[in-house]
Amino acid sequence: MFTALPSLSFNYDDTFKEFQDAETKLWRDRGIERPREELVPVSGNIITASLAHRLHNPSFSTTKVRNGVTADSSSPCTALIMANGFNDETVMMDHVARREVNDPFVYYPEDILACHEHHLTIVRDHMAAPVEVVYGIPTWKRTVQYLQGKLQPFDLWGSYKGIRLFLEWDSMEKTDSTNQRHLKRFLISAFHPQNFLRAWSNNYKPIQDALLEVAYNLAEVEFVPHFLCTRKWQEQIDVLPHAHYAVNKQPEHQSKLALIALHRSLLSEPDLNVRKKSTRRIGT
Repeated sequence: MFTALPSLSFNYDDTFKEFQDAETKLWRDRGIERPREELVPVSGNIITASLAHRLHNPSFSTTKVRNGVTADSSSPCTALIMANGFNDETVMMDHVARREVNDPFVYYPEDILACHEHHLTIVRDHMAAPVEVVYGIPTWKRTVQYLQGKLQPFDLWGSYKGIRLFLEWDSMEKTDSTNQRHLKRFLISAFHPQNFLRAWSNNYKPIQDALLEVAYNLAEVEFVPHFLCTRKWQEQIDVLPHAHYAVNKQPEHQSKLALIALHRSLLSEPDLNVRKKSTRRIGT
């Protein structure tokens, strides 16, 4: 049924090292040094997992800023996902793999975004998972652009009426009867976990629980039903106080300085659309 068939010879370690080389070179070509150790690899077994979680980008809310992992129990957002059914049957990744304080979708020029999405494409092309949960509105909007012409909305019914998932096809929309497409996987757009660490999130919890129930059931992965509504997550993870991450202020500051330097360099670009990104204000 699905065309997302894994390659048993795929070596992700080599792929990630090549990505680190390519990504840091793009920054270096602009006169900016960025630590390769702040690029975060995919967690989980890409070629065997049946469910994928994809977030925006890694943050500095972690006890391991460098040489970290995506499935990071010290980071509140990823810990919330890990507490409900994250096991050998699941994989976790970020759309943009570099730790940033500011939104890469807003501040990165297209060549750096393209480098991250090339890495993402390699992972997704070798990923067996027939179900992928995409967290957060910015990540979903970028996904629609990234997979332009390959997504088809599919509304559910019965007890799941009101929930929409998306079919990802292996090619653009067919234009004639000879151009056959094959289903690659199901995508589900969910709220970012960060929302549920805030007091005002109660109205969203039933929707998120239902979305994740659909995802886990489709992937045939065990999970905790009504995980958010019953507050079971609070029994399973320790949300570290923000002060715990004060040690990360220096790398956070370096991240902001790198983006400031980047946008100064964009001012000299001949392409007006590229120069527009240099007008984004970056707080220091």
